[in-house]
Amino acid sequence: MLTAVPYFFVRLQQSNRLYAWERERTPLQRKAWYLNTLLTQATAAKEVRLFDLGPRLRGWFLDARSVLRLERIALERRWVLAGLAAQIVGVAGMFGVYSFVAVQTYQGLLTLGSLVMFSKRCSGHQDFWRGWGGVCQASMKVICFYLRWMSFLECSPVCRSRHIRNNFPDLLRRV
Repeated sequence: MLTAVPYFFVRLQQSNRLYAWERERTPLQRKAWYLNTLLTQATAAKEVRLFDLGPRLRGWFLDARSVLRLERIALERRWVLAGLAAQIVGVAGMFGVYSFVAVQTYQGLLTLGSLVMFSKRCSGHQDFWRGWGGVCQASMKVICFYLRWMSFLECSPVCRSRHIRNNFPDLLRRV
């Protein structure tokens, strides 16, 4: 069971990092999608051709996508290395446990059937905890989405419409 714990924590850490990166890079992603829409949709084609905006918009789009791509590749590389390290720790732990049980079996303290049952039980526990890590990661994504949604709903309006509404009758009286 303890051999799957590093992998479990790596999955949770990956979820938190991905959430932070997506939250930080949302404006750049929106800009890239907007530029893509301007470049590929027929609705803006006339203006893009008329003002010769194609090369400039394309450059901006390529710059935004290259930044996003390089950062995402760096994130994926860190995730792979962290996952590999966690797997190595898990395999080393399992190898140690299997070695201990094999020595106990060799010395006659355990039977061969006990060795087989132990190996099945250990692999089952390890699969369970890896699966639990995936469930927790998916739950973290849902929770982060919910928190993002709630923070969006709590946004205050940019214009001060209440201030304008209070002064509107005064403007009519002055006329």
